[in-house]
Amino acid sequence: MAGLDHPLYGSHYEPESDGTVRVTEPDGRVGWFTWQGRHVRGEVRWADPHILDWVGGPQAQPTHQRLRAAEHRAVTDSVNA
Repeated sequence: MAGLDHPLYGSHYEPESDGTVRVTEPDGRVGWFTWQGRHVRGEVRWADPHILDWVGGPQAQPTHQRLRAAEHRAVTDSVNA
């Protein structure tokens, strides 16, 4: 994920390689947070916890139905090729 802009405030949320989420405000101020919402460093001291989780949180494993659909597509594609 390349990042996400907050729809109301215009802040940009970007995942970092160290596991934190970088939040850049429209005025250029920056802060880093854990995906759970804990401030790590930077001038920005508040970030939307829902977007932090969305951008930096753990990714859910695919459901059984999604796995079956992916397997079906793979088989169908190989038959139609």
